[in-house]
Amino acid sequence: MKKYQINLKPKEAQSFSDKLIYFFLHYLRYVIVMTQIVVISVFFFRFQVDQEIIDLKESIGQKEEIIKVTKPLVTDAKLINSKITTIKTLLADQNRDSSLISYLFTSIPQDIILKSFKFEEKAITVQGNAVAVSAIKNFVSITESQKQFKKVTINDVVKDSSGFSFSIVFDI
Repeated sequence: MKKYQINLKPKEAQSFSDKLIYFFLHYLRYVIVMTQIVVISVFFFRFQVDQEIIDLKESIGQKEEIIKVTKPLVTDAKLINSKITTIKTLLADQNRDSSLISYLFTSIPQDIILKSFKFEEKAITVQGNAVAVSAIKNFVSITESQKQFKKVTINDVVKDSSGFSFSIVFDI
């Protein structure tokens, strides 16, 4: 059997201080515990954010060191690249000049004997002797028809004892 307690006395009116003490003893501890939980979670969150900031600063420091180390390499590579570009341009010009000279020598007819060959930056001057004017005309027409040169100019043709002396300028 269960025992019951029955209280038939009316409750006494509680004063404000009693209510306040009752609140502090029963409910304020829950508020304090919740506040402590919030403070602890903010502390750990702050710790995590601080650690991320430290990691980012270290990462930035490492990347700055990498940049400092590789900067001389990049400048050297740019210098080498500019030299390579210059060399390629020079080689292309030399190959073009070589092919023009080769073309010119292969297109000279057998009836023509060269006395001088002058190669300049923008023109090639050829002086020689020919037995007949037709050989000179044939030489000029061959070089003009292939259009390897911008302009072919006959400077002079002079008849002498061995045939004809001539001077031709080929503009590059």
